Amino acid sequence: MSQSDISPAERLSDNDVQAIDQLRESYGRLASELGRVIVGQKDTIERLAICLFARGHALLMGVPGLAKTLLVSRLAETMQLNSAASSSLPISCRWTSPGPTSCRNCQAVGASSNS
Repeated sequence: MSQSDISPAERLSDNDVQAIDQLRESYGRLASELGRVIVGQKDTIERLAICLFARGHALLMGVPGLAKTLLVSRLAETMQLNSAASSSLPISCRWTSPGPTSCRNCQAVGASSNS
């Protein structure tokens, strides 16, 4: 699709482009900071960031030892929240089959033993 095929209403405004750039920069900083402590969970960090940026909810699931608590603690620290805020994050998700990493909507994230 060329630029001439896009109607003026569908084009991004300068404010939209700036917002996208800010979001990309924020995600990069967040992922970099969390990635320093949480190793091997890049997909989980990305899904958690999507939930946060969409102002949704997250449910982190997985076997013990996947650093779920550390991830939430580090996220709270990175975002300069107190520890009480990290332990009271809203948790809700309606799962669909075939497994715990499939969500019905983008308001949830699942961490499985292979992510």
